[in-house]
Order: sequence, then C-alpha cells, then structure tokens
Amino acid sequence: MASIIKESGIKFDQELLNKTGNSDLYSLDTEKAFALGVYTGDLGYINIYEKTYIAMTYLGAIKNIAEDLKVGQFFDFETIKRLGSNSNKLDSLLYISTLSFERMDNFLRDQKRGKLSALIVTGTWLESLFLATHVVKVRPDERIIERIAEQKMILDQILIILGIYEKDEFFTKLAGHLNLLKNEYDKVSLSYIYKEPETREINGRLVIVDNSRTEVNISHEQLQKITEIVDKIRQKFIFNNFTSLVIGTL
Repeated sequence: MASIIKESGIKFDQELLNKTGNSDLYSLDTEKAFALGVYTGDLGYINIYEKTYIAMTYLGAIKNIAEDLKVGQFFDFETIKRLGSNSNKLDSLLYISTLSFERMDNFLRDQKRGKLSALIVTGTWLESLFLATHVVKVRPDERIIERIAEQKMILDQILIILGIYEKDEFFTKLAGHLNLLKNEYDKVSLSYIYKEPETREINGRLVIVDNSRTEVNISHEQLQKITEIVDKIRQKFIFNNFTSLVIGTL
C-alpha cells in the first residue's frame, strides 16, 4: 500500500501520522499493542518516503512500547535505524522488520499472549487504511481505491480473530466499531476473475505469472463513508475516547 501511495505522486504529509507524544496515553497492554501496530503502519509510510529523521523519532516510540510489552528483544533497532537511513536498503529494511514481527508474534503466541499480536496486526491494518483513504481524498488513484475496496476481505478475517477474545472489553469495543465498518464494506462488491497462468522467462529463469485478478465495484459515496468511519474509529482508539461509545453508532 505504501509503495502505491508513493507512486501516486502524492506528497508526504506528517500531519496524518499518530503523534509520538500520544504514546503516553496508553497504559493497558491492549492499548499499547494496538498503538504499536499504528506506529508501525506510520513507520512504513515514513520509510517509503525516506524521511530518516522522522523515522528515528517513530522508532523511539515503537522501541519504548515494545519494551513495555516485553517484546523489545525481537527488534534489532540499530540495524533498522541504519537501513532506514539508506534509501538503497529499503528492501532489506522491510525484510528485517517483517522478520522481527514474525519472531515477536511467535513469542507472544507461545506465551499465551496471542491477543496482543491480534491487536498489533489490527492497529497496523487500520492505520494503513487510514493513510490510503486520506491520500485518495487529495489525489484519487484507481489503484489505491482498488486496494481500499479489497480490504473488505481482510476486515472479515480480522473480525474473526478479534472474536476469539470477545470476553476482553477492549476487543468488544474494537470489534463493535469495526462491525460498523463492515456494514459499509458489505455494500462493496468484489469478484474474482480467473485467467490461465502463463510461464515466462525472466532473467534466465522460468516464472509462472498469475493472470487472474480481482474486480472491484465501489462507489464514491461508499468510499467517502468508509473514510469517515475509519477516521472516527482511529480517533477513538488513538485517544482512548470511549465516553460516547454506543454499539451501532459512532
């Protein structure tokens, strides 16, 4: 998603990010795990634009929260910092970051703390969707709009995972709000169009190319409503503003 955003030609906008100072708002492990995911989504956006100074600030926030959750040992922050300062090493940065999260995820599951992994993934997903919806508000791009529509499938999977921990109040609140988003996504149609794969020779190697594609049908009004709901959910969970929570409304 971040790569397509950059390719769209839209300028980097730091104001879209969750401010690092907000990290002081999170006291419960569930809140911290969700915030860790949000900041990770922000870091991906920052790195794709090669904003090294800002990346260091967000790495600091991620480091502090990860250490609070006792998973900081799975992040090689010095290597990530070094790779983040070199635009030619972005692929390596992505690999190291992904590997770090895989190790952390395995650890949390082994420690019977899998619900924190679920929240980290959800936070990253929601932040990425938030960034994407705001980019298309400034400069509509069909590729990004298609990616936003395709999140309908991911949202269904996330809700299944969150449902496992429905006895936890934080999960109940989060799932309640995401179900409102699902109600809007249910109006978006996706159809899988299968085409025979083909074999091509690329750089001396035989590669199987998948020619199938997903066709999306999302109206401007649906996109606008999804954007509004994502904004409101993000605001509530970033600032822990649940005073007006009523399941079924935002």
